[in-house]
Amino acid sequence: ESGKAEYYSKYFNIFVAPCISPWGYERVQRWNANAVDPNRSFNPDGEIVEGRSFNPEAATGESTALIQFLKGDNMKQLMGDNSMDNWICHIDLHETTDTDETEFRPAKAARDGIVWTEESKGEIPDGFYLVQDTTSPKSGWFAAMIDSVKKVTHIAPADSEGKLIGEEISQEGVIGIP
Repeated sequence: ESGKAEYYSKYFNIFVAPCISPWGYERVQRWNANAVDPNRSFNPDGEIVEGRSFNPEAATGESTALIQFLKGDNMKQLMGDNSMDNWICHIDLHETTDTDETEFRPAKAARDGIVWTEESKGEIPDGFYLVQDTTSPKSGWFAAMIDSVKKVTHIAPADSEGKLIGEEISQEGVIGIP
């Protein structure tokens, strides 16, 4: 609805970064020229987190630029006293498409020197999903987000193993990551 962001801005700051990968946007894909998905590569040092079935690649030039902006003086001026240390919410919206398996993963395999075959292909469903921090689950909040998104697009369904992108589903359209 028109005016909602302005209304809520009275109570908290809102910052939206809608296009992390301009190169990919121009080519109707989310990855960059190096077959890395900047939207999923906010891992500044390439740290491996125990308990995760996947870990994001080290930050790309695109995601590094956004991280530096978020930590920089301009953001502190925009946020006032609410510097990055005081953030209470970060929403990372994701949507998978069938090109993950037909274009992105084969390109990534080629980049890494791995032979891609039909047997390499996995099952990545098309649709919107959210990633939940398992150390702080907020099931009601996630349900409200999914219900709102359903009004404008479809939610990614579980695969044949009841998972989404290889992860356990904590509730409809939501995967949990430690």
